[in-house]
Amino acid sequence: MRFNAQVLKGVFMFKTKFLIAITIISTFVLASSVMADTSTAKHDVTITVDEVALMRVLTSDAITFGVGQPATGGDAPAVKGTPDSSKYLQYTSIVEKQQIRTVTAETSESIPTGLLLKLTADDVSSGKGTNKGTSAGQVILNKDAQVILDKIGSCYTGTGAKDGSNLTYVLEVDNDNMGDLTGDDDIKVTVTFTLTEDV
Repeated sequence: MRFNAQVLKGVFMFKTKFLIAITIISTFVLASSVMADTSTAKHDVTITVDEVALMRVLTSDAITFGVGQPATGGDAPAVKGTPDSSKYLQYTSIVEKQQIRTVTAETSESIPTGLLLKLTADDVSSGKGTNKGTSAGQVILNKDAQVILDKIGSCYTGTGAKDGSNLTYVLEVDNDNMGDLTGDDDIKVTVTFTLTEDV
């Protein structure tokens, strides 16, 4: 019986040492894993965003209108080349927080008395951005800057052949001032567009 007791004791001690060894090894592996998971490296990234206001007209070819003889005597003078919807206004805009922009249009010279040059800039449906531009409706162009598009935020219209705001020009005889229209009133004007902050 004493022999058996000593043998059992020895077996018990062996198992105890084995379990202790397993515990130590497991603790070391776990500690190493934790150290690897919490080791970090880092660096800063600086991002600078500039305000942007860039615009172009597609295409930039000249538009030609003519005023002349009607088909029937007694009719109003015939206006040739109108309407013209061949142009698209395209732009890229990045604004400051809560800022809104508009597009204005003006002519370099006065339109001859007896004629009206009208322009409509359509709403922008192409491109990306929430506020891409809303039409201000048809305006009569002159040397004073007039708003043709408003509610422009951070956006871009795209650069495709029909992206952006379609521009429609109409030349009409001004019946109220028909008497001042003369046959030597040939004139070349430049239409200037400006993408500006809303005031």
